[in-house]
Amino acid sequence: MTGLAGIHGFESFQGLEGVKQTLSKMASGQAWNDEMCVALGQNVHILAEDAVVLRGTVDNAHEVRRTLEAEGVHRFETESSKEVVLAALRCWGLESALAQFRGAFAFAWWAGQEKRLTLVRDRMGIVPMYWHQTPQGSLLFATEVGAMLASGLVPRQLNLDALADQIMHGTVHAPKTVVEGVQQLGPGELLVAQEEDVHIHAWWDPADEALGVDDMPPDMRRTHLKETLLDAVSRQLRTPHDVGIWLNGSLATSALAILASEASHTPLSTFSLASDLHELDSTHPARDVARHVGSTHHEIRITAQDVEGALPDFLDAMDVPVAHGLKSYVVQSKLRQAGIEVAMGELGGDSMFAGDPIFQRSVQLAKLNWLASWPGVVRRLAGRINVALNPGFEPRKTAELMGGHHFDLAHTHPIARQLFLKDDLERLLAKDVPKRHDVFQGLVRELAPGRKSFGLPFLSQVTVAEMRSHLGHSLVRSSQQSASSLGLEVRLPFLDHRVVAAALAAPDSEKFPSSPMPLLMGSLQGRIPEAWGDSHAPLPAWPMGTWMRGVWREECAQGLQVLKDTRAMNADALAALELSFQQEHDPERWRHMWSLTVLGLWLERHGLT
Repeated sequence: MTGLAGIHGFESFQGLEGVKQTLSKMASGQAWNDEMCVALGQNVHILAEDAVVLRGTVDNAHEVRRTLEAEGVHRFETESSKEVVLAALRCWGLESALAQFRGAFAFAWWAGQEKRLTLVRDRMGIVPMYWHQTPQGSLLFATEVGAMLASGLVPRQLNLDALADQIMHGTVHAPKTVVEGVQQLGPGELLVAQEEDVHIHAWWDPADEALGVDDMPPDMRRTHLKETLLDAVSRQLRTPHDVGIWLNGSLATSALAILASEASHTPLSTFSLASDLHELDSTHPARDVARHVGSTHHEIRITAQDVEGALPDFLDAMDVPVAHGLKSYVVQSKLRQAGIEVAMGELGGDSMFAGDPIFQRSVQLAKLNWLASWPGVVRRLAGRINVALNPGFEPRKTAELMGGHHFDLAHTHPIARQLFLKDDLERLLAKDVPKRHDVFQGLVRELAPGRKSFGLPFLSQVTVAEMRSHLGHSLVRSSQQSASSLGLEVRLPFLDHRVVAAALAAPDSEKFPSSPMPLLMGSLQGRIPEAWGDSHAPLPAWPMGTWMRGVWREECAQGLQVLKDTRAMNADALAALELSFQQEHDPERWRHMWSLTVLGLWLERHGLT
C-alpha cells in the first residue's frame, strides 16, 4: 500500500502492538504514535508532541518557509515540505495555514497537547481522504479505500445506499463510497476528531473565492488570467525530474504546452501516441504543437493489442470503481515506460473555460425554460414520441428532461452526465435498494438562491456543477488513482485554485460562444494559432464496443455475472441489457456495459460480492 494511513482511538485493539499490526497492513513508510493516535506514510514529520503525515504536493512550500523564517517563529531542520506544513500549522493555526497552502495534497495533523486529529483534503479534491469509524469508536483514515479494506476492520460489504449513485454515474460522490461504512471527505473539506467528537466542514468554497476576485475590463482580465496560469504552471514545473506533457490534440493540452514552454527554462519533453488505428493516433496535431513550442517530442507507437492487453493491470490499479479512466491509464503507463515520473495534464481546462460540449448543451437547455409552461402530460407525450421515432439513449435523456418539472441547471446537469436514467434504476436495482439521486440533491443545494454559487455567471455555475460531479469524482479520480498505481505524479495547473477563481469570475460573454474557449485563447494573446481552435480537438472515442464484444467478451460476461449474483441487482434486467448490447441496438450501449463490467470486476477483486 502507498499513501498515508492512521488510527485514532485504540478501543478496537488489544493495545498499541495490535494497532501497529493493523496499520502495517494499510500503508508503508515511517510511523509515529501517540497514546491516542498512530499513523504512517512516506512523508512524516514529528516535532515535540505534534506530527503531520503528508500525501501530495504543496506547490508553494518554499514561499511559506521563507515567510515563517522571516517571522522568526520556527527554526527549520530539514528541506522538506512536510516540515513546512507542520510548522505553519503550529505557528499560524489551521485556518490561516490552509489559506496559504497551494497544491494537491491531503494530510493528517496530530496536535499532541490538545489530543486532536485533523484530516484535510485539498481544495479541488485531487488527493482523496477516506475514513471509517468502528463500532467501538476507533477512527481509521487513509488515502486509499484499499488500505481501509486491508485493515481487516472494515466489513467487505457493498454500500446499498451508494449503489444507485454508482450505477447512475459510474462513480460514488462524497461523502459516501461504494464500501459500507467507509466515507470520503469532499474537495476542500476537513475532519476534526477530538475525544469522542467528530466534525466535518468545508474550509474552501470555489464560489466564495471567485466572488472575491475584483471586476476588471476584458483586456485586464485576460492579462490577469495569463499571469495566474503562468505562475501555476511555473510552480508545477519545479521538480528535479523531467516533466512530460502528453499532447492528445485537444486545445486545452496545446494551450498547456504553450504555457509550459514560456514558463520553463529548459526545452519541454512532449509525448504523443502514434498508431495505425486512427482512434489512437494523435500524430499530426501533436507534431504541430511540438514544432510551435520547440519541444523535444517523442512519438510512442501503440496498437490495439496494447490497449486490449492493458485491461487486467487497469483493473488492478483501480482503488475505487470508476467508469472512466482506461485511456488515462494506458497513456500514463506509456509515460512511465518512457521514464517519466512527473507529468503535467490538461484536466480541468475544458471545464474552466467552457470547452466541453456540456456547456453548449446547458445554454441550449436554459433557453428552453419556456417549455415548463406546457402541461406535463404534453411534454411527456412529446418525449415518448421522440423516443419512438429515434430509439436510443440520448432521446431517452431528452424525454426525461422534458417530463420533469424544472429546467434549471441543478435539474438538467445531472441528467446530461448520467449513464443510466431513473427508469433504468427501477429495472436494474432490487426493490429494497434505495434509488436516491444524491448528485441532483447536492446541486439543488449548491445552486439555490441565497447560496454563493447562485451569484456566479451561468457558465460558471455549469463549471461548479462539473467540479461537484463529473470532473472531480470521475475524471480527476480515475486519472489520479491510475497514476498513483504507476508511481507517476500528475500535476494539473488548470485546477490551481487561483486559476479556478479567475475563470469562475469571468462573465459569460468572455467565454462563449464566439470561438472555441475564447477566454483561454485570448489570455495567451496570440500565442495559439487561430487555426488550432478548429483543428485541435480530442481524438474520437476508442472502439470500446468492438473490444467488449471481442477480446474482452469473457471479462465483460464475468463482471456482469458478479452483478447478476448480487442480491441488490435484478439479474433478468441485466441479462436483457447484455443482449441489447450484443445485438448492437444502441451504439452508445457499450458505455452502460463498461460501467457495469468495471463495477462487477472491482467487487470481485475486493471481495465485496
